[in-house]
Formats: sequence, C-alpha cells, structure tokens
Amino acid sequence: MKELGHTFWVIPDMYMKSDVQSGKVPSHESVSIFNSGEVTALVTVTLVYGTTGDSRELSPFNVYPFQSMQLRMDKLEKWGIEVPRNSPYSAIIRSSRKVVVEYARLNWIDGLYQSFGLIPYGED
Repeated sequence: MKELGHTFWVIPDMYMKSDVQSGKVPSHESVSIFNSGEVTALVTVTLVYGTTGDSRELSPFNVYPFQSMQLRMDKLEKWGIEVPRNSPYSAIIRSSRKVVVEYARLNWIDGLYQSFGLIPYGED
C-alpha cells in the first residue's frame, strides 16, 4: 500500500478536564498514528503548554509498517510526562515517513460523556 498522510501534524486545541465522577472513565484524549507504508516511521511528539510556550518532547518511537500506535495523553508515564488538566496545550507531531494522525477527546460535562474525533492539520 502507498504511504498516506503527512510527515508534519499539529493539534492546536487539546484539553483534559479534571472533574472525574467516581467509577466513571476519566476525561482523556488519544492521538492515533497510522503508518500505511512499507517502512517503519520514526515519530516525535512535542507538547506545548498553554500560552507560556513551555514544551516537553516524548522520546522518539516507532510506528511499524501497516500498524497504528495510540497515545493516551493521560498515560504518558513511559516518557515521564504528566499532562496538566484544566489547561490548554497543543501537540506537534513529526514523522520520518508519511503517517495519518487522528485526535479524539472524551470529556465529562454536566454528568454526561461528550466525545469527538478529528483529523488534525497536516503537511509535508
């Protein structure tokens, strides 16, 4: 299969609420990265916090040919990163090969789940 997607992606509007109801799935976000090509993609994710410009970078990781990788933004312990809740942040994703990126958010609002997914801005 041919390589689909882009090598550079930006997700400008990320945000995780802190209010979690007992026994419920916590508000969280996921970034899915799919490699449709035949060569392993080396991916780097940089998180930029709020309006301060502070940033943290996840150590580069592989997304293997014709496979996907999901990052739960509330479970980045492997990289020693804890994303602050109730604070806006953005993600910059760079890849050595073209990949497709999807972003999804699940929030509790007024006692109800709200969920959406989208394809972020991408270019080469």
